[in-house]
Amino acid sequence: MIKKILIALAAILVLAAAGLASFTWHIYKKDFGVPYKGLARLDYNWKYYFAELPKEESTFEGRLYSYKYPIFKHDRGVVPVDNDIYELAEDSHKFLCVLWDKRDPAFIKAELLKSLGANEPAVPSYEFLQWLHAADNIPVETGQRTEYHKLYDIKTEKITFGRGGEGLMVSSWSKVQEKPHMKFIAGVTPGGQVFRTRTLVRHNASEEFYRELVLPGVLTERVIPDAERDAQSAYFLNNFIETIEFKK
Repeated sequence: MIKKILIALAAILVLAAAGLASFTWHIYKKDFGVPYKGLARLDYNWKYYFAELPKEESTFEGRLYSYKYPIFKHDRGVVPVDNDIYELAEDSHKFLCVLWDKRDPAFIKAELLKSLGANEPAVPSYEFLQWLHAADNIPVETGQRTEYHKLYDIKTEKITFGRGGEGLMVSSWSKVQEKPHMKFIAGVTPGGQVFRTRTLVRHNASEEFYRELVLPGVLTERVIPDAERDAQSAYFLNNFIETIEFKK
């Protein structure tokens, strides 16, 4: 009898181990955007997969549009800055920034409408990229022209908002270590006002950097990758795309 119980327990343990191994491999194979391998990939993917993604949400009511955003722990929500000229909305975790400004140059709207009207969006001009990256504080020498195409691999695509309308997604994949990969969305409201969003995808860090500083949990003042934050940031951006609704 005892022998049968031991055999049954051993079988259960083998099945549990096989199930855990299979699930771990499933997490490992997921594509969350990092090129890592081995333990670094498993660590990042595991933290990304199990990141806290809240079910509660609230609504930001702007002058030109509204959208829903998730509510995280210790969250102050979206904090808007609003006056007669512009409206800036940024959540307290700085996952997403949304801005429109009446002072934006007319050529920005012209280039945006041209890209949205084309089958394939054109490569953004220097001026358009400068407009998108305006709040990123890229360190450059005084008077030096920022060479965006040397700092980033830039990809553009048209997207459709979940509740109507189109936008231009511009992804800036950093070529510089310890600098962020960013995603921007630019669009035009039915009333003709351009707006833009900015979100951090993740910090660009090599696998070696991840193994040396992130895996052992080294305390440092340097900016390091954060898989949970990356998952939450992507969740916030997708929620914005699906729920933004323009006011008439």
